[in-house]
Amino acid sequence: MSARGPSRLARLPYWAGGGLLCLLLLAAVFAPWLAPFPVDRYDLINDLAPPDGTHWLGTDENGVDLLSLIIWGARVAALVGFGTVTLCATVGVTLGAISGYYGGLVDEVLMRVIDVLMAFPG
Repeated sequence: MSARGPSRLARLPYWAGGGLLCLLLLAAVFAPWLAPFPVDRYDLINDLAPPDGTHWLGTDENGVDLLSLIIWGARVAALVGFGTVTLCATVGVTLGAISGYYGGLVDEVLMRVIDVLMAFPG
């Protein structure tokens, strides 16, 4: 039996990004149970505290734990991301279906509108 290295699938770089994305989504879903401190309470005695055993990433200028802020921020970022993707996909599919069904002048007008929008950088 020969020792083989990792499979080709395991070496693909998107597995690292996908794993990090899954970890972020899990943190967003379970934020109420994972966050060690509440983010809505200030502790001005511990403002700008360095990382230690209690606050793993330290605290901000209001004494709020940074790890808790990151975990709760993942929830907001995931909601904004999924909401944006859902809205854009809905609008895109609707415009594509209208353009494909009617064709002709409607298709040309929608294509020129999309061309103008694509001309803007960023």
